[in-house]
Amino acid sequence: MPTLVNDVKAINKLIKSAHTNSTKFAEILHDAAYNTVFHAINTGDVRPLQALYSGLTPVAQSGLVTWAKKFGPFTFDTKNSAFKVKKDRSHDGASLNAIGPMAYKTPKKASEKHEFNLADEIGKLIAKAQKHQAATAPVAMLSNALKLA
Repeated sequence: MPTLVNDVKAINKLIKSAHTNSTKFAEILHDAAYNTVFHAINTGDVRPLQALYSGLTPVAQSGLVTWAKKFGPFTFDTKNSAFKVKKDRSHDGASLNAIGPMAYKTPKKASEKHEFNLADEIGKLIAKAQKHQAATAPVAMLSNALKLA
């Protein structure tokens, strides 16, 4: 249970400690995950990986599952919270070594990327202006510019 601290120096000390321990945790987790993954790859035994998963917080569990599925030969049964080694056991050992479970972030899907398309946005503005009968000289100029593009 946290203790209320009113001194800014003491709060800053807690923050520094949290950062240091967070970094240490990520390093220890990476080391444990890396070794349990290669144990599973070499032997087919996922019990150590499963034991690691079981002792983690939900955030760390999510990171471990995503990381193991992305770079290792694993599937994960969410209903039973269980790892399974794929038959071919192909994996990306370099990425497993270089990127830890807490550092890996799932790339956004193309549908989640919000690219700005100036021509589309200008077209929408022109349509709104014409709908509200605000067809002024600047609107007409923008409309003509879009036709040339």
